[in-house]
This record gives sequence, C-alpha cells and structure tokens, in this order.
Amino acid sequence: MKVWPVKHSPLLCQPERFIARSELQALIRNVTQNLVNIKDESGQFLLRLDDGRVIDTKGWAGWEWTHGVGLYGIYQYYQQTGDIEMRDIIDRWFADRFAEGATTKNVNTMAPFLTLAYRFEETGRMAYLPWLESWAEWAMHEMPRTE
Repeated sequence: MKVWPVKHSPLLCQPERFIARSELQALIRNVTQNLVNIKDESGQFLLRLDDGRVIDTKGWAGWEWTHGVGLYGIYQYYQQTGDIEMRDIIDRWFADRFAEGATTKNVNTMAPFLTLAYRFEETGRMAYLPWLESWAEWAMHEMPRTE
C-alpha cells in the first residue's frame, strides 16, 4: 500500500493565521460600530406593511430578525473575547427597545430573544424575564402555524 504524504502538500498547507489577531479585532470593532450606527436617512429602506407597520430594514434601532442575527453575532464575539464594549452594545439595544415598548410578535421579531435569553442566564436581570416568558408563551400557544 502506498501512503501519500499530505502533511506538506501545498494544497493542504495554509498559514496558521491569515490575519493578525489585533487586525481582526479592529475589523470586527469597525464592522460592529458601522452596524450599530447605520441609519436610513432617506427612508429608502423602510418597508411599509399592509397592517400599517413600518419596518426599518436598514437601521439598528429596529426589532426584526436582522437585529437578532446581529445581536447573536456580537454576543458570540463577546463570549469568545470578553469584550465588555460588545456586551454593552447588546444591553443598550435591549434597554432602548424595551423603552420603546413592545413590537409586533411574529417569527422574525422573535430572533433577538435568543441573545436576550443568554444575557438573562448570565445576569439574572429580572427585568428580562417578563419579556422572555410572555414571548415564549405566545410562541408556544398563540403563534400562527402552517398546516
């Protein structure tokens, strides 16, 4: 049996890191700052729904699945690095949304709750619990389902 040497194969070899850790962290901080400061000044990215709701599909100050994805990504980075600024971005987002009041419940607006549940587990912040419980109850018992 012939054994092919793959350890030094140029196809399988790559540098351990293609970018320095500090450069990567700077890029992530830059992308995050751009994300949380983006605004739709022109209204071009507003989505007007039949029920009268207007969804800002571009800005950070909304409550949709896109925000949930962003929050979860920021949370994962915070978990891996312990970067307190990232944690604070998450906590500020929730504080701002809670101050605005409830949003329409649907499958898309549930996306941020994954990150909120993780933050509740970490902090035990009781202000989060009514939000988590009421939305979980809605998802279990009232959320529309497909046939």
